[in-house]
Amino acid sequence: MTLAVPTLDLQALGTDPRPLAEACTEWGFFKLTGHGVDPARRARFMAATR
Repeated sequence: MTLAVPTLDLQALGTDPRPLAEACTEWGFFKLTGHGVDPARRARFMAATR
């Protein structure tokens, strides 16, 4: 059995919030795509958390 963290597309969530509710209820977290945050900025965020 392989488990995978849910991946949600922010652009698609506006039409159906159920996947977000399900990810939060069943997993407590999720990976978000389609958010438009620049990759360099994301790298700085990740570096700051280490």
